[in-house]
Amino acid sequence: YAYVGHGNVRARSSPSDGILVKESENKFVVWCTGRMGCEGIKIEIKLLRRQDLISLISQLFKPQSDTITITTYMAPEDMDSVVLAIMPKKGLKRLQQEVQDLAHFATERKIESYDLPSTLGLLVEFTEVANELLTTPVCRTITENIDVFDSIH
Repeated sequence: YAYVGHGNVRARSSPSDGILVKESENKFVVWCTGRMGCEGIKIEIKLLRRQDLISLISQLFKPQSDTITITTYMAPEDMDSVVLAIMPKKGLKRLQQEVQDLAHFATERKIESYDLPSTLGLLVEFTEVANELLTTPVCRTITENIDVFDSIH
């Protein structure tokens, strides 16, 4: 990416130049832009609250983990719209009811034909989209990292 961070900071800049933006005590954001066909990427790093005793004690009863969310904004004129979601089956039906594009356009497909773990579910509008996006390297990466995989939508 040509620009990384806030205020058009060049990718080669030092970390003290504002690449990582602090939104709160436990949430940080990095913005990237400058690639063809991609308007930008927003990377959100949400850390557990480790700065107070109450949060640390609550972690004993309800364990959570740090999360990284990567959101890619594609240029609409360069890409057709795609409806696809991969996530654990236990939350798939709820997501399909809550998210409008999945509720109206997507249907559940068999996950076994893509060499993905049976604990995952797949919602897609067209089978051809899943065939093109879920290549062997992508499926292998998801399978190898299933313990930290949350969802793709």
